[in-house]
Amino acid sequence: MKLFATIGDLMLSKVLPHESASAACPTRSWYQYKCVQGRRRLRRRCTDTPQCTTTCTAWTYYSMC
Repeated sequence: MKLFATIGDLMLSKVLPHESASAACPTRSWYQYKCVQGRRRLRRRCTDTPQCTTTCTAWTYYSMC
């Protein structure tokens, strides 16, 4: 029986298109902070996308350190 299953799988693999499996990344957002010149705290928002990339906005003034 195993021989027939293997031949059937082989025949189906020739007929059906191959699709690659890819897991989507979780989407999440967070803020990054940094102090510059010892006094100014800057902030930017970063986001992970389902395509597994990270994008961040420009650094902007947030508060004093």
